Amino acid sequence: IQSDPDYPLFVCPSQLKLMAIEQELSGENNPGYFLYEALESVQDDFDYIVIDTQPNLNLMTRSALIASDTVVIPQALEKFAAECLSLSYDCIEGVRKAQRYIDADIKTIKILPVMFERNRILGDAYLKAIREGYREDVSEHYISRAAAVAQVYSTPGAKLSEGMKAYGEYASFVDQLI
Repeated sequence: IQSDPDYPLFVCPSQLKLMAIEQELSGENNPGYFLYEALESVQDDFDYIVIDTQPNLNLMTRSALIASDTVVIPQALEKFAAECLSLSYDCIEGVRKAQRYIDADIKTIKILPVMFERNRILGDAYLKAIREGYREDVSEHYISRAAAVAQVYSTPGAKLSEGMKAYGEYASFVDQLI
C-alpha cells in the first residue's frame, strides 16, 4: 500500500501477477468471495475503499462487486457501451443474491456518463436514453471528453489539477456520491 503526502489517500496498485489469479482461484470453493474476505480485516481502517476493475464481468469484477456496497459504472456514451449496460445490471443482480450469505449489500448504483461532448447528436441521444432507462441511478454529473484528461491518464504519475475542467466534474460527482 502506497500513500500520497498531498492527499489523505492510500493506494494499492495493481500488479501483473493478478492476471493469473482467476486461474488460481478457479479450484477454490466460492472464489467470488476472496476480495470480500481479504478486505474484512482492513475495512474499518478506511472511510472508503475504491476498487477499480477492468470493464468486464469476470471473476475479479464479480469479487469486487460482492465486496461492495456502492457501484459506480463509468458509462461511455457510445453504442456498444450503452448496449452492455444491461449486462452490468444483470451481473449486479446476481451478485446481490450472492451477498445474502455475507454481511454485504450493494445499496447504491451510480452510472457516471463519461466522454460526454455537448451538442453531439449521438452522445445526447445515448445520454437521454440512459437517463430514461435507469432514472435515479444516473448521475446528474458527467465527465466531458477532453484531450487534457486523456493526457493525464496516459502519463505515469500525472494528476488532475484543480484548474482542469475534469477535476471539477469528478469532484462534483464525488460530492453527490458521498
